Amino acid sequence: MDLYILNKSLTPIAVVDSYESLIWTKRYYTNGDFEIYIPASVSILNIMTQGNYIKRLDDDRVMMIERIQIQTDVELGNFLICSGRSVEALCKRRIVWKQTNINGNAETGIRRLVNENIISPSIEKRKIPNFTLGKAKGFTEKIEIQSTGDIVEEVISTICKS
Repeated sequence: MDLYILNKSLTPIAVVDSYESLIWTKRYYTNGDFEIYIPASVSILNIMTQGNYIKRLDDDRVMMIERIQIQTDVELGNFLICSGRSVEALCKRRIVWKQTNINGNAETGIRRLVNENIISPSIEKRKIPNFTLGKAKGFTEKIEIQSTGDIVEEVISTICKS
């Protein structure tokens, strides 16, 4: 299975098709995660860097490379162990900046939270570049919630669980 490595601007920079093992976990209520165990080389060290992303064509998730470890084995050689979480984890990096009341459609409320706190925040420095929303799915569930200072990911998770 091919893994597409994307740089911080989400531009494809390489395809990795040779690795020892890959764990790719999707989760429903929280962030997915991954771990790849790959022989170390100069070219791999140049592309498997913290902050780059990994995409598979058979999955809609994109993962962020967050941790890199080097493992040395006298007989087998050097390996990289790269791991991280799905891009939804970026929502953990932002709080609900101002008091937000959501009273109505849950999907619309979630989209509003993401837009106001990540995509187009009133304070430009809070914007996360390249973060976009896909098309609305048309969910009809209703929610009534108020949030101020909470982590965006936690608020979204609370809404989805209810």
